[in-house]
Amino acid sequence: MLGSESFIWTLAALLLLVLGGALGHGLAWFGVRRHRQRGDEQSAGVHALLAQSEAKRQFIFETADVSFFEVDVPSGKVRVDGRLPQTSPDAGVESRLFSQQQWRDLIHPDEVEQACAQLKDYLSGTSPRYELRFRFKVSGDDWRWVLCKARIVARDAQGQPAKVHGSLIDVHQSWLMRLALHEEREMFATGPVVMIRAQYAHGTSKFVYVSTNVRKLWGYEPAALTSLSNTMSIVHPDDSRLLKDRFVEAMNSADEMQVEFEARLRMADGSYRWHLYNSTIDRSHSERRGYFIDIDARKQAELEAAVQRRRLHEMVQELRAAQDEGVVVQEASDMLHAADNLDEAFSIIRQACERLFPGWSGWLAATQPGGNQLQIGASWGRAPSQAEQHFLARDCWGMRRGKPHAFNGHDHGVCCVHLKSIPREDLRPYLCVPMVAHGETVGTLHLFSQQTRVADDRMADVQARAVRFAETLKLALSNLMLRNSLHDQAMTDSLTGLHNRRFMDECLGNELQRVRRDHGVVSLAMIDIDHFKQFNDSRGHDAGDVVLKAVAGVLLECIRGYDIACRYGGEEMALVLPGCEQADAVLRMEQIRRAIENLEVHHDGVLMPKVTISAGVAQAIGGNSETLIRWADEALYQAKRMGRNQVRVSTKTGLAVVTDLGELDPLEQANRG
Repeated sequence: MLGSESFIWTLAALLLLVLGGALGHGLAWFGVRRHRQRGDEQSAGVHALLAQSEAKRQFIFETADVSFFEVDVPSGKVRVDGRLPQTSPDAGVESRLFSQQQWRDLIHPDEVEQACAQLKDYLSGTSPRYELRFRFKVSGDDWRWVLCKARIVARDAQGQPAKVHGSLIDVHQSWLMRLALHEEREMFATGPVVMIRAQYAHGTSKFVYVSTNVRKLWGYEPAALTSLSNTMSIVHPDDSRLLKDRFVEAMNSADEMQVEFEARLRMADGSYRWHLYNSTIDRSHSERRGYFIDIDARKQAELEAAVQRRRLHEMVQELRAAQDEGVVVQEASDMLHAADNLDEAFSIIRQACERLFPGWSGWLAATQPGGNQLQIGASWGRAPSQAEQHFLARDCWGMRRGKPHAFNGHDHGVCCVHLKSIPREDLRPYLCVPMVAHGETVGTLHLFSQQTRVADDRMADVQARAVRFAETLKLALSNLMLRNSLHDQAMTDSLTGLHNRRFMDECLGNELQRVRRDHGVVSLAMIDIDHFKQFNDSRGHDAGDVVLKAVAGVLLECIRGYDIACRYGGEEMALVLPGCEQADAVLRMEQIRRAIENLEVHHDGVLMPKVTISAGVAQAIGGNSETLIRWADEALYQAKRMGRNQVRVSTKTGLAVVTDLGELDPLEQANRG
């Protein structure tokens, strides 16, 4: 029994052991199968993720300007995946392998050394990272700025870098914009343009901003300018008024937005420099924004060019004047020799000087009788009006020294005494050229420049021409003065200073022709000194001469400027009164008679007897002088017969004409009735 139970339990145990092994094997097989299934599922997921990652990577390559590279450090070969290193911009994304030299050729020559040196420092551990911008060849000759970043991803057994992964990101546009912005800031900070903003209020403007390069360009600190109460304080006084008016006009205009102006600005050292100012008006903020550009060099060149143009113009004028000088001088000389009097000569000289000395004013002063005083006779241009019209010869340095005198400013010459009346600031450079002919002083030629300063060479040129012209003038004027002197001597009584009978006959005939033509009238008074023979017989001829001079002096004092007083002969005198009616002539003669009657004539300190005159007055409206003189003589003889010291009037008037037979012209008979 015990044996059977033991067997049964043993058999049961074996059976359980077999069943357990089978169950365990089944469970193990099921587990392996399940594990394989899970592995397959995980592998499929990994492949899906890898495919997705590759798709993303491919999308990045195709849409972004990014390339990835891998550097095999030992061999130096570089594999690049992406679009940048393409031979054509239309090529697709590809992977390319480059040798170390080929890779260097893709970097711009100006940056290749820096790129390689920085990579070397990174691989050796000197630099903690590798990040650099450089130009990279993308196709043909097209270079683009890229940002290169790289890091070590594998090392060899000795710990040396074996592989490097990196990226090339296209930053071309952003980097160019950054460079442009940097250059613009550099220009504003260090360039030739000063940027400003100014606030406008209550008629004045004030700086609210000035770029920092004002230190270098103008020498001011920006704060010094923004602290100014008025922007116009640094503008040249001659430009500030115009500039302010221009801004006020622009601020008050509804249309104008831009203002451009050239003005001189005061630098910190006190000098002024020309600047071009361009401003934009912002009326909403009462503000203007703009910039100043230094144009001093150009402006100075323009000013110098203007000076050169003016000098060229002056030179051309001088050349033309020199070319025409001979013709002008010859014409003036011919006309001066044909002139009858100084007035005609002065008119000729005035016209000649205007042609000979363009840009110069002047006058000609002629010597008065006696030779010590000069009087301005001809003037032209804008000669100083404050100058004395009469002056002594010794008051002119040219006359005193006997040679040309040049005055080129108070620091370059001595001013003549006769020009002291001209204000110092109005006195311009001048020349005075004395004219002396045959040992006699004729006059002086003065020339005044319109400029405040004349170059020495130009002054010398004008002086040379003035001296040549003065040589012609002095001879012509000397001859004219001599002719006038001889004519005056021939036509003037040397004792009394009155015109003589010859002059009276000539002038009276001309006057009668004129009044007949113009339907005018002329009166003639014949005058005789009463009892003149007694003065000569009792007191001598010298006493008679004194009486004649005294009576002549009264005549000259009482007549009009165009009346003609003459010594007709001996003690008889005549007075021609053009345009004077007979009644007015009688009144004039009565005035003269009373003046002579009241004379006190002394000779050798002794009072002489009273001097009286008798006069006869006649009037004519034409005819000849002989008849008019006869009429006046008849009236004079009547005054003598009636007791002397009185004025009588001729009863005859009209045309003073007689026939060859001595009878009256029929027209005269009709006029007499």
